[in-house]
Amino acid sequence: MARRRWHERGADDAPPPKLEKEKLYEALKIFKYIKPYRWHVIGGLILLFLSSMTFMIFPFLSGKMIDIAQGSTEMSYTLKDVGLALLVILIIQGVVSYSRVMLFAIASENGIAAVRQAVYDKMISLPIVFFEKNRVGELISRVTSDVEKLYSTFSITIAEFIRQII
Repeated sequence: MARRRWHERGADDAPPPKLEKEKLYEALKIFKYIKPYRWHVIGGLILLFLSSMTFMIFPFLSGKMIDIAQGSTEMSYTLKDVGLALLVILIIQGVVSYSRVMLFAIASENGIAAVRQAVYDKMISLPIVFFEKNRVGELISRVTSDVEKLYSTFSITIAEFIRQII
């Protein structure tokens, strides 16, 4: 009863927006600011894949440690050997994850700097009439929050989305 279909809602409620091809292409234009740093992003994605695959080794080795501790394994490894392997993998994953974060940070920081520059260039080219019709404080707040949302999307959301797919 709490959920109503969009056509049963009041006049103030608009139907959910439809994803159209033109709107999607328009939204994807934001990636032109990241394009100069595409190798950073590609490298970060490769390292993201490696980090995710390395993380999957932990449950396997933990299971092997339990098998060795219970004496139900036919392998000649000791607990010390598997523990050392876990430590090495942890160090490797830390280095790979740090490198991945740095590559994504370089791409997103520089891309957002380019977005801010483009917004600034656009705003100083607007006629005075625009600023008379719109409150400057609201414009600054809007620009700041929108750019921060883009930064969050570039630096965190996209990487985590891909990581969850992997």
